[in-house]
Amino acid sequence: MPPWQPGARAAAGGPAGGAAAQRGAAVTPPPPRRPAAMVAFPRHRRFLGGFVCGAVTVAAASCWTAWRLLGSQNQPELVPGRALPEEPVEESLLEKYGFPEAGTETRHYTNHALSYDQAKRVPRWVIEHISKQKTLGNADRRHCKFRPDPNIPLMFSAVNEDYLGSGWSRGHMAPAGDNKFSTRAMAETFYLSNIVPQNYENNAGFWNRMEMYCRELTERFEDVWVVSGPLTLPQTNDDGKRSVTYQVCIYVAGLTVQWSYVIYLFKIHIVA
Repeated sequence: MPPWQPGARAAAGGPAGGAAAQRGAAVTPPPPRRPAAMVAFPRHRRFLGGFVCGAVTVAAASCWTAWRLLGSQNQPELVPGRALPEEPVEESLLEKYGFPEAGTETRHYTNHALSYDQAKRVPRWVIEHISKQKTLGNADRRHCKFRPDPNIPLMFSAVNEDYLGSGWSRGHMAPAGDNKFSTRAMAETFYLSNIVPQNYENNAGFWNRMEMYCRELTERFEDVWVVSGPLTLPQTNDDGKRSVTYQVCIYVAGLTVQWSYVIYLFKIHIVA
């Protein structure tokens, strides 16, 4: 019989056990003892767990400190009065839905190209290429008519009514006579995007002779490039101040109000 059961000591001859057995008193057995290895294991586990948690915390703090240090070294130093370095622009993302049409894009035609000024409704410049072959052909300007450029929104385009009663004639920048080789090319020179208001005497006189001179250059040179356009030059006022002024066409309730231009023209010749 195990020694912690009632009456065990009485059976063994112990006086206390006999007395207890005689009285019938119950004796509470002591709790079982665990082996020493089992008692020490939970303590080691708690120690290891605390050690691992501490190591992870220290490593995380070290990584965060190193990241902040590297970030501060890579960040440019802010100097008063100095602009920040430019960052690369994500052009593909910016162009996803296109850009606003400002009217300043270079527009290409059969034998000329131009940059259009939608505020003044005239070309900024017009470039063309002419040669001896292009000045010869069967294209006839009598079959061409002045009309708004179909490539430009009407609200930004000049119309023929702008010239009616204005006292100004419609002057070509790229002349029709330079495009006798193609009916289409000649017709495109009658788009109002290629036209600048001119004094009639200048258009039929000096400007016409300038166009003839450009065509004569093809007799001596195989290729000729011509750049034409208006110049808005400053005027000296009575008070001595210089300013640039010009008038534009506006529309009020469907009524076209005519305005006049004061412009100068230029032509640049490049031969090869």
